[in-house]
Amino acid sequence: MPHGRTAPPKAGQDNHGCWIAVAIGGLLALGSALSQCDSTKSTTIDAEKPFGAASLTNQIEAIEPPATVEPLARAQVTRGLRHLRLAYAAEGLSGAMIYSQSCYDGLSRNFTWAALDRCGAFDLQAVRTAEAAPGDGLSSELEYFGPETAAARYLAIANKAGETVENSDLRLEALQKQVTRAALPRAASTPASIESPAALDEEDVTTEPAPSPTDGTIDSNWFNRMTAKTGKAAVER
Repeated sequence: MPHGRTAPPKAGQDNHGCWIAVAIGGLLALGSALSQCDSTKSTTIDAEKPFGAASLTNQIEAIEPPATVEPLARAQVTRGLRHLRLAYAAEGLSGAMIYSQSCYDGLSRNFTWAALDRCGAFDLQAVRTAEAAPGDGLSSELEYFGPETAAARYLAIANKAGETVENSDLRLEALQKQVTRAALPRAASTPASIESPAALDEEDVTTEPAPSPTDGTIDSNWFNRMTAKTGKAAVER
């Protein structure tokens, strides 16, 4: 071989180097994809954890904070307790979960502190009901009405609406105190005739009729439809 000239690389060496480069590139791409999958999965789980449904996580972002923070609406707490009794009597924890999700969905479209307190009271009473009769619900319903999960829903929305973390905790504590003074609702299989006046919450001076299919879907406006129906019947009599 003449001096001053470099021998050309062998074809086998070129192919070997290309395969190494391809393998390294493939491993890097796979590692990046796995990292993105793990990150997405973690974000989804964390977002769903306080609410029990991914849709509720999105709803909280849609809430428009009001100009001022209002005190706990005790009358709405009582109303939420009534609603839980009606929903549970009609459909058990399944109906309660449908109502709760509808209630929080309503907050995303038209937030008021009174409505939040009604939703929160409903949920906290459902939590107590689920703990007293765990066999009445499916695993998804029991998870949705877990104590920490229900509390997190209320606190997250209170914070998004402008309340401080400390005051949100105090508001939840006051709500819990009022809820725990109320009697638990009867099961759907219990005849209405055996419910005593003592089973009504302390500020409830009315007795709603037993729910029926004509009352429509169990949602946050269900009670309004039922009371309107009851009032109309009273006028006709």
